[in-house]
Amino acid sequence: MGSKEHGFSLIPIIIIALVLVGGVAFAVNYIVSTEKVAEIPKEETTVTEEEEAAAAEEAGAEREEEVKNPREVVEEFYTWYISNEGRPLSSGAYKESPYLAPSFKEYLDGGYGRGADLILCAQDIPPSFEVEDVSISGNTARVNLRQAFGPSGRIVPVELEKVEGEWLISDVLCADVEDVE
Repeated sequence: MGSKEHGFSLIPIIIIALVLVGGVAFAVNYIVSTEKVAEIPKEETTVTEEEEAAAAEEAGAEREEEVKNPREVVEEFYTWYISNEGRPLSSGAYKESPYLAPSFKEYLDGGYGRGADLILCAQDIPPSFEVEDVSISGNTARVNLRQAFGPSGRIVPVELEKVEGEWLISDVLCADVEDVE
């Protein structure tokens, strides 16, 4: 009697395994090659509010809410302050100003510098003023405010900080006032 070996052949199993491995490799390669490449965020750069506004205007985009730059904040605050009837510092009207940082309002509440106005750095109200220089460094800015008193004037440094996305006056450096011609 002849004996037949009963068993199975490994060849069909190897072929099926190769097909499966090849199919998985093809699928992985396809998925990897068609996925979008993740964008790496660029380092944040500091731009002035003027540059930001100009870029938005060029793109035709409208800003949801207009954020004032340091120059505008100082100009608008001092225009209001000088034209206000009475003295906003002594009357407490400054407390309602949207241009002053809460920390500066607290400082002014302390009544420091009695006799001199800590916002004007003077006893007299200047007939006019002009913003001369603005420098911005991150979330702080310094504005040089020129106050005119007849033929001469004074440069009053005003510091601002960005609070919740808005520039606010955080200090007026009366100790650093310079007389100019």
